[in-house]
Amino acid sequence: RMRQGHDSIFEEDETLQQTLEQYLAFLESECGMDSDWVYDRNGMLQKPWGAPSPFNSRGFVESCQKSWANYWVSKQQMDEAKIYLPVKENHVLSGVPLHISSCDLKEIRKHLLSSKSLMEYFNIEIDDAYFFTCVKVFPMPSLIASVWVFLGAEIPLPDEKVEQLAAEQMNQFLAASDPTLQAQQMQMQQRPPRDSE
Repeated sequence: RMRQGHDSIFEEDETLQQTLEQYLAFLESECGMDSDWVYDRNGMLQKPWGAPSPFNSRGFVESCQKSWANYWVSKQQMDEAKIYLPVKENHVLSGVPLHISSCDLKEIRKHLLSSKSLMEYFNIEIDDAYFFTCVKVFPMPSLIASVWVFLGAEIPLPDEKVEQLAAEQMNQFLAASDPTLQAQQMQMQQRPPRDSE
């Protein structure tokens, strides 16, 4: 960004950092789940992606089912916690996680700069965006590391979008507080548009 003549301001919010670290740990645990024994939110076994797994002992299948049940509970908790993220007023928080199985800085940099998703963030034209990053390294056997990088930005909304969202919220509030107004709005929506004379 600096080479393109843009300033980069980095957000240093502790709550955001902790939340992103939890999210990256969640993604790492998701990678450790057995993909041959996937259970959906309702506990139903999903069709395997390839040939049937040779690991089909009763104990192993039950442990996979329990792991997937815990996964769906954790995923729902993570999704519900999104509304508590510390986002600046009239900004949109957006980010991308990236997984790399290397600790080599040159290799990590190469992956970051070749990611089309991340290039969109690097090429943001406005200087009012607040960037954030979180990196978490999980050690693996044989000196292999599972490296997660989460890069994103809090991007200010245009004034027109803020006004539009404020008007929508006001209409929802008025409709919720006045039942007759709510009925009138529903009638207006159901009415076919009039032809101009």
